[in-house]
Amino acid sequence: AIPVEEFNFWVASNEGQRLSTDLRRLDPEQLKFVIEAPVAQSELEWAQKNARFPRGDFGRAFIAINYRYDRLSSGALSWSEGPYTLEAIRDRGGICVDQAYFAMLAGKGRGLPTLFFTGQGKDGGHAWFGYLKNESRWDMDCGRYVNQNYAVGEALDPQTWLPINDHELASLADSFRRTPAYVASQADLAMAQLFQNAGDNTHALAAIDSAIGVCAQNDPAWQAKGAVRDTTHAS
Repeated sequence: AIPVEEFNFWVASNEGQRLSTDLRRLDPEQLKFVIEAPVAQSELEWAQKNARFPRGDFGRAFIAINYRYDRLSSGALSWSEGPYTLEAIRDRGGICVDQAYFAMLAGKGRGLPTLFFTGQGKDGGHAWFGYLKNESRWDMDCGRYVNQNYAVGEALDPQTWLPINDHELASLADSFRRTPAYVASQADLAMAQLFQNAGDNTHALAAIDSAIGVCAQNDPAWQAKGAVRDTTHAS
């Protein structure tokens, strides 16, 4: 879709009160988990009309899809029942990847930041989803423990397409991200990137240390420090 059309769709959805949350209350780090839905607008419209789970209990969207034990037992792990739409999944049921996909997109359609998680357990792979339950807390266990326990789930950050685990995601909702200290820390990180682009790793590290000193909870600052050190040692 054309970006301006997507923007207009979300504005109209928000102003038409078709969403479970007011998008104006989300910061960019949360909003990106709503608007990156890689589906036709018609799928999101379907979710707005049919996925009427309350925000506080939206995890029900996962178990609302009947589990297809026949597909599991026959090894039919890929969808082979016509167009892969939310309505088809609701009507025909699915396995964990279909349940998680349905819940993830249904949540986005209702304006909720969501993520599709995968993890490995004692019996193999599993999929579940997480969503922003309120402005300060993610629920990342929706469908996670249906069959077995998993230590860490992994998803993709829609902005960078890099892996992000559930522990890192939890930090995105912490209130410290809305403090002046965090803003200053991010400014130091931006300066560090400029130094690094210029090949000045010494000053880049100094800027990163400043970012950590200002806000030690800023995980990307610690990651940046490790990356610069690895680059310095490699050279």
